[in-house]
Amino acid sequence: MVRRIEKSIWSGIVISNPMAKHQAVHARHPMNQMHFDRWVELFNKTIDSRYNGENADLLKERAKNIATIMVTKILGT
Repeated sequence: MVRRIEKSIWSGIVISNPMAKHQAVHARHPMNQMHFDRWVELFNKTIDSRYNGENADLLKERAKNIATIMVTKILGT
């Protein structure tokens, strides 16, 4: 199941341009570090409520890395 979720997330990233979408949202409604921290928190809670183990941990780590990249590119920090 975790593999299907991961495939869904990554295929969405490959097919679309999530950075451009987030930059467009940021232009209309400025985001800050707290927004990204909250997203990671909610993502982790969702994974933890449904899955456990090495793959779940890997998925949470990848989500954290995505958030870090988004913060760096969108907020410039």
